[in-house]
Amino acid sequence: MISILDVAAKAGVSKSSVSRYFNGGSISSSAKEKIKAAVEELGYRPNAIGNMLRNNSTQNIALCVPTLVHPFFSAFVSEVNLALTKEGYRLIIGETEGKKGGESAFVKMVENNEVDGLILVAHHSIKHLNTSIPVVTIDRHFEGAPCITSDNYASTHLALSYLYEKGARNIAFFGGKPAVESEVSLRHQCYLDFLKEKGLQEYSCYEDIPHGEEFPLVSRYASLHPEIEAVFASSDAFALSAYLAFGEKKRPIISFDGVLGSFVPTPKFTSIRQNIEGLGQAAVEELMKRLRGEPFEPITYVSTTFEKGETA
Repeated sequence: MISILDVAAKAGVSKSSVSRYFNGGSISSSAKEKIKAAVEELGYRPNAIGNMLRNNSTQNIALCVPTLVHPFFSAFVSEVNLALTKEGYRLIIGETEGKKGGESAFVKMVENNEVDGLILVAHHSIKHLNTSIPVVTIDRHFEGAPCITSDNYASTHLALSYLYEKGARNIAFFGGKPAVESEVSLRHQCYLDFLKEKGLQEYSCYEDIPHGEEFPLVSRYASLHPEIEAVFASSDAFALSAYLAFGEKKRPIISFDGVLGSFVPTPKFTSIRQNIEGLGQAAVEELMKRLRGEPFEPITYVSTTFEKGETA
């Protein structure tokens, strides 16, 4: 087995110089070149566990999401994993929906140095978030922690304006009500503001329910309000539920998220497509800043795109 002593002998430098080379210490340019050449020639690979112990790093990042079944979250996990791999980190994934204290448990993992940092998609109440640890949140605001989100209000207004211009007046909002304060709440707030602006009647199917229970809620509401002319759905799951609930009497539907096409090829939903790749990259970029002790952006807005499909 090739050791650090073999590298030092091959390069003609001291063992301490080789150690400083691998740990980012100060050495001369000539020594650095000699060590690099020796490493390549010998095929030496430093011991990863030893490096982690010396640098007090696990090279692991935790990502806390409500569920992996939801199309948006599964796509987001994939993009975060790609971005972290490029940075040399491994991803640990945790699902928290229905698990009391699950999100707080992941915060403790960072505090206890079990992982180096945390990307938190929090759907439940956290009484106190220690923002001195490297943490980035998605859609939620905690003072001292970077927040990554889409331009929810402007995107929703664009979708509602589209339905209105197409002649719809009885426009329904179908969506899950966040259990905590969240940027996602701006979608419903925009809906209410739009109704007030246009003098329209409210049709809000908006409750705090677990992921996977969208269809029964939407089906009941649709049967009670046959006068609904169009639907803005706050997620793909609600959009698909609305499409199925109205049966043959289809209404124009616009979905927020825009990842349904990966799972349901037809119909192609008209949607506000979130830039999930951009969200994942932004989350990792801001987390790397936290890990390096660099200034970070308190909030990063990632633009969406309007995609015309068959449903509106």
